Amino acid sequence: MKLRMHGDSLRLRLSPEEISQLATEGRLADAVHIGSGDLSALAYELISSADHRAVDVELGAGLISVYVPADEVADWTGTDRVGIEAVVANTTDGLRVVLEKDWQCLTPRVGEDEAHLYPNPLAPDQ
Repeated sequence: MKLRMHGDSLRLRLSPEEISQLATEGRLADAVHIGSGDLSALAYELISSADHRAVDVELGAGLISVYVPADEVADWTGTDRVGIEAVVANTTDGLRVVLEKDWQCLTPRVGEDEAHLYPNPLAPDQ
């Protein structure tokens, strides 16, 4: 699962394997390790939740939790739907949250193996 943050936006991109895991287990988690101290990791998780009626985000001690209604996760993971977008209230104009199926790039990048990602529908051979 890839995490991208920019301004008041949060984007998570998932591979087919991660989509499958979210559909069956209801949760994905990962972390970025920054430094070597006790608080050196920023963890993030995506949770399919029967208790949430809308996308929600919580920030705890070194953990970003993104909750998505279980029925919306089922629709997203079980169809060709590309993503889920929502705006979550925050102290500014809202946090834009985007969840996407991760597509292969149109231009190959050195050192990147994208064979496990979704085929890009704009690729010439698609």
